[in-house]
Amino acid sequence: MSEETSDEALVNAARKGDAQAMETLYQRYRRWAFAVAVRFCDDHQDAADALQESFIHFFDRFPDFELRSSLKTYLYKVIKNKAIDVARRKKKFVPLEDEMLERIPGAHSDLRERRSRLEELLSPLAADERRLLLMRFHDGLTFDEIAGVLDVSIGTLKSKSHRALAKLRSLMAQIGLVLFNLSFATGV
Repeated sequence: MSEETSDEALVNAARKGDAQAMETLYQRYRRWAFAVAVRFCDDHQDAADALQESFIHFFDRFPDFELRSSLKTYLYKVIKNKAIDVARRKKKFVPLEDEMLERIPGAHSDLRERRSRLEELLSPLAADERRLLLMRFHDGLTFDEIAGVLDVSIGTLKSKSHRALAKLRSLMAQIGLVLFNLSFATGV
């Protein structure tokens, strides 16, 4: 199977027992899936466990699995849930990844200070606004994928996105930070 083979074609081949199609799907999504898992787990080992559990869950769904939305949307839900399960089992839940902290303008070099700064910046936002911003700008999901994960219409999602960014810009301006050209316009 080539890297240009569509997810749909790979899923159909995997449903028929094609091990190479499963391997291609795993290789295509493993790095992205790991980054998502790390955001919900305290350490890389927990994220690796969640990644393994996610793909086992995914492949166990064959041959009955039907791709009803993008594969990324389906995998995001599975990975998030498995990562939270792993973190809960170990009684560790840390929703923010260190890489996200490094993207904040004016963040301090010490990780604890950066984590505190990010939590402070995002804390005035509602939980759904924080989740939406992280899904779009950290996890790289498109509007369609986010709408699928959250089970909302595109119009509702765009409206919430616009309000969340406006609110974040306003909050950051109040403390003298400028939000670097983040826009939802590019991600449909």
